[in-house]
Amino acid sequence: MILNFNENELKENNSFNTLNEICHQPMVWSKVSDLVKQNFTNIKSFVKDNLKKDTKIIFTGAGTSEFVGNSIYNYFVSNGLNALSISTTDITSNPLDYFNVDEDIILVSFARSGNSPESIKTYELVNSLNIKTKNVVITCNKDGDLAKKCRPDSDLLFLLPEESNDKSFAMTSSYTGMILAALLILDIDNFEKNYESVNSNAKNVEKKINEFYLKIKEIAEIETERLIFLGASNLNGIAQESHLKVLELTAGKMATFFNSPLGFRHGPKSILNDKSIVVLLMSNNEYSRLYDKDLLRELSSQKQIKKLITIDFKFDKEVIENSDVSFNFDIENKNQIFNGVNYILFAQLYAFYKSLNFGLQPDNPWPSGLVNRVVQGVILHEYKK
Repeated sequence: MILNFNENELKENNSFNTLNEICHQPMVWSKVSDLVKQNFTNIKSFVKDNLKKDTKIIFTGAGTSEFVGNSIYNYFVSNGLNALSISTTDITSNPLDYFNVDEDIILVSFARSGNSPESIKTYELVNSLNIKTKNVVITCNKDGDLAKKCRPDSDLLFLLPEESNDKSFAMTSSYTGMILAALLILDIDNFEKNYESVNSNAKNVEKKINEFYLKIKEIAEIETERLIFLGASNLNGIAQESHLKVLELTAGKMATFFNSPLGFRHGPKSILNDKSIVVLLMSNNEYSRLYDKDLLRELSSQKQIKKLITIDFKFDKEVIENSDVSFNFDIENKNQIFNGVNYILFAQLYAFYKSLNFGLQPDNPWPSGLVNRVVQGVILHEYKK
């Protein structure tokens, strides 16, 4: 059994891989931390030699792999580093809009398959235009083009455990696994603390999946037209991935949106109607949390939506009282990255159940081939400076 399904039932409906990959994420996280531990000396040496105070860290990827960077770069900025997240699709089409040819760069490339054409093109462009570039490639596929492109003498290649190489259409364990790999690698000076946090968090989340899934299933059964995810700072990247996950697994049948709690008021709030569900991802930064609560009270009092859902990391009476449904992960994480990988579970499970409700097959919601697991049809053009 996986949650409320038997394995044969899932396989008959072409949905086994998606649910299995969502639910085995805590195991993947522990394996990722163990792999970093096994390669600690090599990673530590690479980071010490190449990551300086003025080094520009560029996180890059496409689609969900881009959102990995969007979900973590703020952490490194807040710790005094020059970090930013830029999609491979942007770098491929406009490379010199995002970096200078003479600055020190660490290019951190995220990829599930490593076969997306823009992943290879970005690697080639940045390294050819800036010969000082150092590379960290974090991928789930040892046989992918990006992994093969790595230079063993100068690049740091980190291969996630095989279980992270999602077989389903949508990225789930690959997304959270790459987030934690990047944290453990680039924050290697705090490895012992982060290693302990990853593993204690994994044990807690394994329990929380079983605690939450029936309530999430009930929410997915509610007739709704619009689903909005809101989060600040790195949780905005989590909100972005959340909206994509539901959009992908429902084959576009569900209209989904994302924003920050403050940004939502500036026009995007127009999307609300009585068939909307808002999911507010609560910050663990007490200052940021004040703005989360302001919007929460506002939405609760206006009664313009179908459901107001909060996802939090602790028990907060005010948050619970102003929510229709509140999920509490009940773990005091000072590092918001851990809250992010927890919070995404709501969207992943909601998307899975909603996909089934629409009569789709979650492992392949696009049997027509209109949208593909690995992007197709991209023509790469020669870049002339």
